[in-house]
Amino acid sequence: MRWLALVAGLVPAALAAQTPPPLHVEGVGEPVSVGVGTHRGYPAYPAWALRGLGARVDATPRGARVVFAEDTLDFDAGSPFFFVDGEARQLVAPPYRERGVLYLPHQLFAEWLPHGYPDRLEFADGRLHLRTARPAVAAASSASNDDDAADADGAAATPAPASGGDRVHSLEPR
Repeated sequence: MRWLALVAGLVPAALAAQTPPPLHVEGVGEPVSVGVGTHRGYPAYPAWALRGLGARVDATPRGARVVFAEDTLDFDAGSPFFFVDGEARQLVAPPYRERGVLYLPHQLFAEWLPHGYPDRLEFADGRLHLRTARPAVAAASSASNDDDAADADGAAATPAPASGGDRVHSLEPR
């Protein structure tokens, strides 16, 4: 019996060790931090967390539509398949609704988005980060000595920061 009690005590600790940390999204405006949801037995985060990257998140009758980096991603609650500009992709676990909030699997944030947009996003230590224009700024600095390469303030080589302004919409339950 002692053995059974010992094993039963270790199982919750082992499961907790597999749960990813809260997600921190850094990119446009204030950073967004959200706790991990495990309502269905796998880690997921609210779809609205993508707004921290400047994405537009709209509710649809079946799930959500996310517009990011000129791509449209369509998610259906309950289906592991999603569509990027009409092309099917698959996740290990499906998005789901809990109390009116659509949750997207951890895999999307930690693997799919950084691999799908390697020049724009990186994920490490629970942080999904929109890459800045550091290489372009460095190029602007080195090119600023050449009058043909950039104007006096480097505007030709430095992109304007993205604005979340009218691109953010609330994700409401169906």
